[in-house]
Amino acid sequence: RIIKNIKMKIHGALTIFLSAASLLSPTLGDEIMQIHGSGTTNPSKCIWGIMSKFNARSRDPIRMTYRAVGSSTGQAEFLGRLNTNNGTAASHWPHVDFGAGDIPISEEEYDALNDEPGGVADNLKMVHLPFALSSVSFFYNLNGADKIDLGGCLLAKIFNRKITQWNDPEIVEVNPALAKISTPITVCRRTHGSSSTKSITQFLYKECEAEWSYDQVGSELTNWDDGTTAVEGSGQMVECINEANGAIGYLESGHGWAESLQEISLQNLDGNYVTSKEAYLNGGITGAASGYDA
Repeated sequence: RIIKNIKMKIHGALTIFLSAASLLSPTLGDEIMQIHGSGTTNPSKCIWGIMSKFNARSRDPIRMTYRAVGSSTGQAEFLGRLNTNNGTAASHWPHVDFGAGDIPISEEEYDALNDEPGGVADNLKMVHLPFALSSVSFFYNLNGADKIDLGGCLLAKIFNRKITQWNDPEIVEVNPALAKISTPITVCRRTHGSSSTKSITQFLYKECEAEWSYDQVGSELTNWDDGTTAVEGSGQMVECINEANGAIGYLESGHGWAESLQEISLQNLDGNYVTSKEAYLNGGITGAASGYDA
């Protein structure tokens, strides 16, 4: 999603907690309560931190896990479309107790899950619970470039492979210091279902429809240019950016900061180029969130 306020334009991702509360069965005595989830990598460290506190403060033994496998995979595991645990081949029977992702479950899937005979429908309903707001940023690795400013259309052309060199005239027009850096651009992009991919493709489409079409928006695209480099998960995205001089990719902002990656400065509504960290320090993300209508 793209969240805007008066002064800036940031790329935000509202993370949704998917829960079927009835699947969590409290136990007493020496029995161990087990709660397992999967989904987006973006808030994984936050979720693991919360789980650690639960483990430390719970009265009864508890085991909690969260697998950071991506929004689409987590959603599929939570929906359990083909899970045969209840003896029905084509059913909706969750593999996990909860899921997390930036992609809401469709009304059709929501109804199918809650109406499953003998499943969640006999107890409490599955619910969406927004619990975190984060941003997704573009990061790069280019020797000799301390700062790179890009607008939506230039980014669209880079990810479409219409621009393949860092000293392309259109880039140099905004970044004169790159004139002598002829390094090829390596585009790192996520494979499988990724909420980060959905967020940045929505951004590119809204910023530059002329260069990024609506059929290029989604969490799991099949129409990436062959010249792009596919990676799985945020960890491989970090490796792709770090290992290739000239690389550009996208990642949850806090994760990128923690890895000390260099961030692309995006043009805001005032025409200034700022990173998400600069926006955060200036209160932009808080301001955008306060005006966001979920």
